[in-house]
Amino acid sequence: MANGNSSWWMPTASGVLNIVSGGTSLLNSLVVCAVIIVARVDISFFDFKGEFGLLVAIFTIYFAYGAVTLILGIISIVGGILTLKRRSWGWALAGSICSLPSIAGIIALVFTIMGKSEFSGQGNNA
Repeated sequence: MANGNSSWWMPTASGVLNIVSGGTSLLNSLVVCAVIIVARVDISFFDFKGEFGLLVAIFTIYFAYGAVTLILGIISIVGGILTLKRRSWGWALAGSICSLPSIAGIIALVFTIMGKSEFSGQGNNA
């Protein structure tokens, strides 16, 4: 566009991609929690002797992975919502960075950076 406002759609696309990526992260962490609950493994018992200790170590790592994906998913969703509202470019950027483990997150990060001028009070000074 001639008026320099050709990036109006980028924050919208970035926000939607962040929310989708965050939702899949939350779903992933729920699956991890369900597996741990169904397996009924006491992850606080760190007896690494024999096969049971190896099983506990695997489920501990799996639990940590689930916790990390839960946190990243929540930040991605919050960043996506604030991106759609065009309120905080910092949260939008944080949400896009937390979405990076997926292809949608990579695209969202590019759109967030390119659409910085669409956020309130942002874009003219960098």
